Amino acid sequence: MKRKIVALACFALISLVGVAQEAARPHFGLDAAGLRYGFGEGSLSRDFQETEAVVDFSLPWQWDLGRDWPLTPRLDLSLGSFGNDHTTAVIGSAGVMLSLAPVKSPVALEIGLAPTLLSEHEFVTRGIGSDFQIRSWFGLAWAPQKNVSLSYHFQHMSNGGIAKDNQGLNMHTFSVQWRF
Repeated sequence: MKRKIVALACFALISLVGVAQEAARPHFGLDAAGLRYGFGEGSLSRDFQETEAVVDFSLPWQWDLGRDWPLTPRLDLSLGSFGNDHTTAVIGSAGVMLSLAPVKSPVALEIGLAPTLLSEHEFVTRGIGSDFQIRSWFGLAWAPQKNVSLSYHFQHMSNGGIAKDNQGLNMHTFSVQWRF
């Protein structure tokens, strides 16, 4: 069942990008860099935390969804630590984040998907099945100033059913980034 949900989410993300009308963006380049912190949500996830350095790159595409509502993709790269009080793992991911906001609005809706690798998948309080995970998230970003972005995302991490233990982890994540 969870594999079907992940597959459906991937299909929806690809379909949205494919159906939207393409318009040229300036270039591929460094968009933002900052820090992300997250903590577990729910009884199975509450002991877990993550702290990561995050770098986002603008991609050379943008789709106008009408009336000055551009859908903008970014490459989201992160590296940091993940774990609980007993075990800490290195976590790294590379994925795509889509941002939707009216032109000149400081607030954007964001959704993303990233294949993720962990250096450890067995934690004292529970296992998460495999070193390979898939993170998906959605949330809001706010740019109170031109070069600063603050965001909140609800994140789900799961191995997508490739290993027996696939309970997944839900987290609340917060980011602060400097935009270039």
